Amino acid sequence: METVNPITKLNLPGVNLKQYSRLTLVVDDISQNYGLNTNNPSVSSYDILAVQPTNEKLFQAACGTFEVDIISLDMSARLPFYLKHSTVGQAVERDASARRNLISNAQSLIRVTRGKNIILSSQAMRAMELRGPYDIVNL
Repeated sequence: METVNPITKLNLPGVNLKQYSRLTLVVDDISQNYGLNTNNPSVSSYDILAVQPTNEKLFQAACGTFEVDIISLDMSARLPFYLKHSTVGQAVERDASARRNLISNAQSLIRVTRGKNIILSSQAMRAMELRGPYDIVNL
């Protein structure tokens, strides 16, 4: 597999930054066997495995049984299910409505997780949409 960006590790004085590869799967059918485990060679070639559930049953499965690193939620649209303490405990678009939904969904996520283990990611589709490692260090 050819790498897009050969910089995967960056060492600066006092800063140790590593760039990870991530696979995000949008899951929409609970009856499908997604093969979300490290035995799957397609999955194991990535450092991070994320799923984006499209309904409450899949969200519950992602929180409880899926072997994933990240549960990704589309924060630019209204979530099709409610976030619950019990479910979460188991485990950006630029227009005005997307920002409003982002803030509302982020508040719900922070409330139910009590602000712990939250990762914000850009969901960049092209390399040009990514920030460089030096930009990240300066944030």
